[in-house]
Amino acid sequence: MPSVPVVYTRPLLLCLIAVLTVAGCARLSGLIARTNQLDRPMDRQSEALLPRLQPILAADLNDNLGSHVEVVRTALAERAAKPAQFKRAAMRKTLADPFEGLIALEHAGLLAADAGESGIDGLPGVIDVLEAVMDRTGESFTPLPFPTTLASDDLLAFMKSILERAHGDRERALRHLSPQDRDFLFVQAERIGTHFVPQIALPAAAPDADVAGRFASMVGQQLDYASLISAAQQLVRFGNLKFLKQVEIAFHGRRPLANQPPGVTGDVLLYQQTSYGTIIVGGTGPNTYALEQGTALIIDLGGNDTYRGMAGASPNTDLGNSIVVDVEGQDTYQAGPFGLATGRLGVGILIDHSGNDTYRLASGSGGVGMAGLGLLYDGA
Repeated sequence: MPSVPVVYTRPLLLCLIAVLTVAGCARLSGLIARTNQLDRPMDRQSEALLPRLQPILAADLNDNLGSHVEVVRTALAERAAKPAQFKRAAMRKTLADPFEGLIALEHAGLLAADAGESGIDGLPGVIDVLEAVMDRTGESFTPLPFPTTLASDDLLAFMKSILERAHGDRERALRHLSPQDRDFLFVQAERIGTHFVPQIALPAAAPDADVAGRFASMVGQQLDYASLISAAQQLVRFGNLKFLKQVEIAFHGRRPLANQPPGVTGDVLLYQQTSYGTIIVGGTGPNTYALEQGTALIIDLGGNDTYRGMAGASPNTDLGNSIVVDVEGQDTYQAGPFGLATGRLGVGILIDHSGNDTYRLASGSGGVGMAGLGLLYDGA
């Protein structure tokens, strides 16, 4: 296995801390204050802080740390130039010139904020921007039209169609992986996510390095992220507010199911098994979802709900995609490790539109992608 270049950034962080300590905040306060003008339409790119901050910090670094700055820059540039598999362009740029790299990342962040300004309907654009930072782009697709009626059968058919499309995208993403490869990636994703720490040296145990190298090679060379991005962009359409209002009206007055699904309490208005996983529609009152086996889709129409186990996450390689959409309520999310908005060999999404919610995030949860794509959206 080729050697893995090591990046050690603590000296640069110490330099920045030292400069802020020496220079104080007086000269920076004016720059920061300029970003708080809310009495006019926001031009996020013109409000970027780092391009204005760069000359101040660069001068202070040179004045107070002298030759140490050049030593750090040289060391980082050497690491940027070392060949390495799967090193992202954003990382190479930041190593070669930390300020320019951070400015580029801020630019991407502001683009994502612009895309998200329109709320839930801007999520596909947010996904595009964030994935572009990772040198990835999605596949173009024609969105499935939303239902034009309030018939529950039409709404259910739309749900199944979106899940079917996303399932097809996920299968295309994994088409170069054997069942054994999929099992390996799924298991190792949790292991890496649980035990990973920034490394300043290669792992002491050679098998660990071999396993990490195999994992990185499969993700970088055999996993088609373009198809996963397409799956995510189709699934987030379940969060469309007009569609959710249609669901609420269609199921209003429906008697709750007499036999509740395992692990669910509270009113359940729909429980449907499909080839792509289970669909659940919860009522407007409080519900508890303690689902260890996961679901393809949960739409909860309101109430103060509690989510445990798997919520917007997959427990195994069979359930590829999972999304939870909670319309409103003071909800509590305390799913298990890799159990909340976690994409592991697939897509995991949580969309919570409103409410003063509580998140108790375990490791690998809260919008995490490990050989997959994870997204957590909280609208309020």
